[in-house]
Amino acid sequence: MEIPTKHLALSNYNKQYGHLLGEFLCLYGNITRQTLKKATAIRLSDLDDDSVVISFSLPDIPLPVDKIILYPEEYKGTPESKFNQMLLKTVEKSGKSLLKINTCLGPRTPADLAVLLVVPLPLVCYLYRPLLLWIPIIGNYLSENPNYILWIIGLELLCHLCESLTFIKPLMFRYSIAPDLQVEWYMWGLLEGYSPVRRLNAFAQPKESTLKDTLMNI
Repeated sequence: MEIPTKHLALSNYNKQYGHLLGEFLCLYGNITRQTLKKATAIRLSDLDDDSVVISFSLPDIPLPVDKIILYPEEYKGTPESKFNQMLLKTVEKSGKSLLKINTCLGPRTPADLAVLLVVPLPLVCYLYRPLLLWIPIIGNYLSENPNYILWIIGLELLCHLCESLTFIKPLMFRYSIAPDLQVEWYMWGLLEGYSPVRRLNAFAQPKESTLKDTLMNI
């Protein structure tokens, strides 16, 4: 691989798949999780016919560490092809995605906006009781027993919390979402319930599929 081409390839790999290099070190470089927690500035620093080099820094070592990792014998093809196969195996073993998401998607569709109107309704009715008179069947009963509205609000929050922990939390890990963005995703989860999960999957899956196809075809 020519030097300018190699530098461009390394830069592209680090930009697109840098979030996977820690898992790559654990799987192929025999780096422990304890060591990985202390590692910083992890990057792909070299790629040749026989091996890849992953560089990283540790607080108790003054110079960067260069970890040389040989390609498994079963992987054939160009250096990029072999490294791509290793990346795909890293994704399979770690449960992470080729795609790193660096954004939070708020409500966009009419259905999302409808949810935003309906979800706060119990709280609004509790604060402004005359609205209950417009609700058929149970409106009068709730107006006479406002404590039941508090139960509805509590159950709604509990359901949304369970949905967030069950569905949103695994996606935060899968798509390597930064902690500050995770806070935003969880806030939408507590407010809307399952809607953020649907938005995240709709946004990520086509891009994830494209990245996988790209790696498999190089």
